[in-house]
Amino acid sequence: MRSEFLASRRILALVDANLPQNQFPDGYDMPLGWPKPSWGKWQVRDVDVISVTRIPSRRADYCYGKRVMYVDRATSAPLWEDLYDSRLQPWKVFGLFLHTIDVPGIGPVNASGSMVSAFWNIQNSHATFLSQPVDGQPFFVNGQAPAEYNDVQRYTTPGGLDLIMR
Repeated sequence: MRSEFLASRRILALVDANLPQNQFPDGYDMPLGWPKPSWGKWQVRDVDVISVTRIPSRRADYCYGKRVMYVDRATSAPLWEDLYDSRLQPWKVFGLFLHTIDVPGIGPVNASGSMVSAFWNIQNSHATFLSQPVDGQPFFVNGQAPAEYNDVQRYTTPGGLDLIMR
């Protein structure tokens, strides 16, 4: 991969979002699936704009030609991303609407992986939304994970993952 720093910018982002508590599309502003005002206040954030491309020898048959990330300076978390196809035409835009959780021993963290990810495919007029967690389910961090998931051999090795897939 080849990365290039493009610029420093100030952009609007939804950090500290309150996740929707209902199944999609409830809780989303349709038809685009935009966050509703109940999700929280938008903020102007300082970001670094970074472009990532595959090196030419590895570019053949790869679906994305370029990824531009808007990375929050305070958290190092991407807040927005633009994806380009292999012809470098705009393909997908996605927003990462971060949710703050209390991490044991650390405190409030808004770059934990708890968020809503919204992908807008502008070439195919399609959208995909992911919420983590979903429908008010718990989101476990570090020692909060149930003990049955602490089996490193099972969950981190090819042999262990093969057992799970059976």
